Amino acid sequence: MIKRYETILPKGNAEIIFNLCGNISYFGSTADNKQAFPKCIINGVNDSPFNLVKEGEQVFLGIQLNVYALKYLFNIPVKEFNNNIIDGKLVCKKLDDLWYQISNEFSFEKQTMLVLKWVYEKLAASKHFIDLNPILHLHSKLHLNEFTVKSLRSEYNYSERHVRRLFNNWFGMNVESFIQYKKYLKALHL
Repeated sequence: MIKRYETILPKGNAEIIFNLCGNISYFGSTADNKQAFPKCIINGVNDSPFNLVKEGEQVFLGIQLNVYALKYLFNIPVKEFNNNIIDGKLVCKKLDDLWYQISNEFSFEKQTMLVLKWVYEKLAASKHFIDLNPILHLHSKLHLNEFTVKSLRSEYNYSERHVRRLFNNWFGMNVESFIQYKKYLKALHL
């Protein structure tokens, strides 16, 4: 069987992907650490490409998320997901059950409904509902303007320490890295 290679470039979002076909491996920028692609993966923000090695058919079902959604859904600091492909069942056992439900359903519409039902249940059970409104507002502003820690402190009346904590917890990187990452993503789209 012919092996095909595909390079996945960073996109600036997080993903939950269900592998419905098997026979896929992945590795980072070097092929030294080739691993089998799990049935379900959670991937945070990447600052370098990763590669897939495919044999045969490729069937994925996935959802793209704003990076802060990972903390909201799983109550794990976002930086734990950055530059990682994490087996979903290690983070949330229900993802393994969801994979079985999806893999036994052949209608894309029904598969989508199963994923959405799981997302809605996770959102309803999250303890971060009160935290989310300021994060949504901040995330929207970050994509509209250039900003600094000082400008965010002034606008939101937060201490520098609080701004840095928000970025690490909800965006998975410090403010300076986030600014550089935004520039990188902008350059990808030129």
